[in-house]
Amino acid sequence: MPFLGCAPSDFCARARYRTLPLAMFCMALAVSLRAQVSASSTGGADAAEGSVEWSLAHLRHPDSKVRAQCAAILLKVGPTALADILPRLGVQKTRVQLLRVISDMGPAASVELVRLTEDPALGAAAADALALVARRDFPAIIPGLAGCVKKHPELRASCGQALARASGPKASGSLSAMLPLVSDQDPAIRAYALLALAQIGPAAGRARPFALKALGDGVASVRVAAARLLGSLVRSTAEVRAALKAASEDADREAALAARDALKALSKGRAVSARRGGSR
Repeated sequence: MPFLGCAPSDFCARARYRTLPLAMFCMALAVSLRAQVSASSTGGADAAEGSVEWSLAHLRHPDSKVRAQCAAILLKVGPTALADILPRLGVQKTRVQLLRVISDMGPAASVELVRLTEDPALGAAAADALALVARRDFPAIIPGLAGCVKKHPELRASCGQALARASGPKASGSLSAMLPLVSDQDPAIRAYALLALAQIGPAAGRARPFALKALGDGVASVRVAAARLLGSLVRSTAEVRAALKAASEDADREAALAARDALKALSKGRAVSARRGGSR
């Protein structure tokens, strides 16, 4: 196999390999890349040249084996390929496949996407991807997402959605980054922040006063999220139960249902699921 000693960029350029059937060429390119990544001290950054571009160009190929190999190559390159992948997310025919590749890259991809929100050319695509594939219960990216919400008005909706996705029981140390967002001027951000806090569970007890206040918010999706947060805290007070009982008569059906669910959860001493539905 002469391609084993050939860098992917050279492999793509050498005409004699182009005579291979495309599926075989793609497989051989993947082997070449794996060999180069294994021998690389930079984890694949210097071995990826040529292979990422080639794989992206052939991701819509009619042969499913070719498409699968292209995805495998991108996955092998890892987060260093994101700067090339993100501009392609606008192509509907490959969007789902690329998002799946990004998701399969794991936590490192979420970290790199947060970094790329600071890039003027790639920020919007990075935030869009984070909203859909941010690693669940991954507090490492929460401060960065909260900062993005504050600094970049055009990205705040996507970053807020990603914040709710990345939160979970492990995120109790990130309360200080999330609590200010509960009072944001944008109701969507208020709702996402409350849902993010709800996913932390009982350890988010410091958020109780914020949730009580949010039960009276003028936007129904915020009231829904506030009820879910109160229901997730397990321990209740007379004030909480009275507020939720009043909220159970909310004119908005979803808000009333969320308050009733929270009351039931508190009466049984268990956390209500913060993932039931989403903000509207």
